[in-house]
Amino acid sequence: MVALFVILHLFLEFSLVVLLACGSLWIWCLSRIGFVLLHYVLVLNEGVVVFPDYICNDML
Repeated sequence: MVALFVILHLFLEFSLVVLLACGSLWIWCLSRIGFVLLHYVLVLNEGVVVFPDYICNDML
């Protein structure tokens, strides 16, 4: 019974960590995509289309 409880506890902790990691990764990805879109909008408003290489390299 104790072993079952310990396994369940570890599983719950692990899944919580995975959820937190995925959530923060998702937020990071969304913020990067938002930054790229914002850059495109600003650049298109200026009439010059330049895609910054550092964003490309960072995302890869």
